[in-house]
Amino acid sequence: MADQAGCTPNLKRLLPFAKKAFDMYQKHQAKKTGGGDGGDGTRGGGGGGLMDMVGGLAGAAGVAPPKWMATNIGGIGTDEDKALRQKAAASEGAFAGAGTSPGLEVWRVEALAPVRQPPFPNSHASFFSGDSYILLHTRSKVENPSALEWDLYFLLGSESSQDEKGAAAYFVVNLDDLLGTKPVQHREVQGQESNAFLGLFGGAVVYMDGGVASGFKSGTPEAYDPRLLRVKGANADTVRVSQVPLEAASLNAGDVFLLDAGESLVLYCGSESNPLEQRRGGELLGALKDERKADGERVDGEAELAASAPFWAAVNGGTPATVAPAIADAVDAEVPAGPTKLFKLSDESGTVVIGQTAEGTPLPAPTPADVWVVTRGAEMFVAVGDGASSAERVYVVNRVDAIVEAVGLPPASRVTFFSREADRGLWNSFFE
Repeated sequence: MADQAGCTPNLKRLLPFAKKAFDMYQKHQAKKTGGGDGGDGTRGGGGGGLMDMVGGLAGAAGVAPPKWMATNIGGIGTDEDKALRQKAAASEGAFAGAGTSPGLEVWRVEALAPVRQPPFPNSHASFFSGDSYILLHTRSKVENPSALEWDLYFLLGSESSQDEKGAAAYFVVNLDDLLGTKPVQHREVQGQESNAFLGLFGGAVVYMDGGVASGFKSGTPEAYDPRLLRVKGANADTVRVSQVPLEAASLNAGDVFLLDAGESLVLYCGSESNPLEQRRGGELLGALKDERKADGERVDGEAELAASAPFWAAVNGGTPATVAPAIADAVDAEVPAGPTKLFKLSDESGTVVIGQTAEGTPLPAPTPADVWVVTRGAEMFVAVGDGASSAERVYVVNRVDAIVEAVGLPPASRVTFFSREADRGLWNSFFE
């Protein structure tokens, strides 16, 4: 505790600051009640709102505003803001009852709002490349079946807008708050999904072109727009199903293709496609046939494909075309594992900075006062410390891409977050 002699000068210094604060508060309240163009007082009045007020108060005190205010995270992440986010999430109809019983729940970000999606078929999951998604996996604990635990994913489509990605991250924070900050959170990027994520659907994930405004015209198969899906991958971890243009130029002899015309399905297995691609394509064909009670056939090799009238009717106006030679399956370059590294994220200097503090295994145990980052290969793990400041906590959510870049990882790296109450078994395994 500061002694009285040291306290008195500080109090005197603060008197002009307090008067200025009160004057500014009165002006702010006048704007809120219609005395100006400030609207709700938080974003209007020339654009600065409360952030301008904070900057003005700092100036009145004779000190520079915190540098991290320039990142537009000032005032966000405080306990008051957290409470508001929790109320907002609780009032959001899409989140009603979320995480109360075992199962998988999915929301798509539509017009920057979460919209609950119907359950996926047992056989596969379909996502749009232009969208972002939130998925909550609830399960009973092995050691205590009457208790629940959660994994919370936000999936970013390759063509999803920055606004949608940001909204998905924000709603993940909302759900995390609703569930007492107990879920382990995961950022998933299209094409670089974790095995845990793919395992939710038995590895059968399909990506379609477009976004919220795209999709099937109705729920009846006869109204579906024909699509051509490609199944491609060198191994079980890399086999992916994605939509390609509905044209002969999309075909090659080294992959598997599924023509999805609603009531009619044709699976073409290229003569040089691998068994994993053929198996995944066969599983998808069988699932769609069962789901829609549709007709479907499998053709093997280019000779059989040439004789498939339904296929060429949809793909090339009824005229068979020459199929291009096989294209080698790309094998993702593995990021060298290297040493496990520990980074500290802090705003002690007035601006948010990230610095490496240790490397090797095991790492020294971190203090609970900050946000800590561990990298292992192309994976990043983030733990929010009990004493982390509001700036640090929000920075983690809104600036994941910047953190990934700062620690030297590829942009699509998988990221796992551990909130304050989350099960930190994996996180703790990195330390002494």
